[in-house]
Amino acid sequence: MAIEETDDTVTVLLWHLKYSQAVMGRRADDLYLVCGQAQKGVKGTWSLKNLINHLTVRETSHLKGRARFIRGSLNDLATLRKAARRKFIEYRIGIVQPGLNGENIPAEHLALLGATATSYCLSPGVP
Repeated sequence: MAIEETDDTVTVLLWHLKYSQAVMGRRADDLYLVCGQAQKGVKGTWSLKNLINHLTVRETSHLKGRARFIRGSLNDLATLRKAARRKFIEYRIGIVQPGLNGENIPAEHLALLGATATSYCLSPGVP
């Protein structure tokens, strides 16, 4: 996940990634898993306040003693929460399947990706 802020917009980028099994690529089972993860992740995603609360809980309950953030901090999230009240919130969702590309993609894969996109569009509360 990444959060980008400009003068008038906060963009939340959510990436769903499936670590591929022994052989990367065109395995339908791997794509089913990552698409299921993405569909399940819709719940509670469309509220920036809820998302920031969730990230705060995960960060404060992390037991290894290291921050989970690559860049930024809990203080940055608190600042973002306040600033976001006056900004547009935009969400972008991506699905990453190692070894799968858009060339010669099987029809079964296209159908699954289409169903996943439709589930986002039809989810209650999606902006």
